[in-house]
Amino acid sequence: MRLQLGEGQATAHAEKVRHPWVAGYNLLNEPTDESPGATRLLDFYTRLAKAVRAVDPDHILCFDGNTFGADFSGFEAAGFTCENSIFSCHDYAT
Repeated sequence: MRLQLGEGQATAHAEKVRHPWVAGYNLLNEPTDESPGATRLLDFYTRLAKAVRAVDPDHILCFDGNTFGADFSGFEAAGFTCENSIFSCHDYAT
């Protein structure tokens, strides 16, 4: 259900937001996936990116790391990549 909702929202926005002032899409802010290697998160990102790219191949996709945007170890281990994208790290260290 969540993925279907996410895909529907992503494609609806992508179809409407083909504007030069829009830099890209942050697909999920500060996710926390407790599965080993963040496999559920990476699967979600892969499917959602595919849905967005089907209607908007041009804008940047932003992927936050796991555990509130700080952990990219699962991304590296899985070899996760996506054309025209950035990784966003949230550092709350004091």
